[in-house]
Amino acid sequence: MERALKEKELAVKLIPVPRVISSSCGLAARTMVDDIDNVKAAIAAGEIEVDETYVMTDNGDIRPV
Repeated sequence: MERALKEKELAVKLIPVPRVISSSCGLAARTMVDDIDNVKAAIAAGEIEVDETYVMTDNGDIRPV
């Protein structure tokens, strides 16, 4: 995922999955909310595979996309 998004010149950073989303170990890709349409297009095109997609606000609120 990281490579595919960087190839599209999108800012991405791999981070541990936030505990409020899942208590299991795993990685999440952190991107800019302005890029969400490009990320969703890459998912729809089968360029990347994800289990779930969320948006986290500056105040820590999380909502599914």
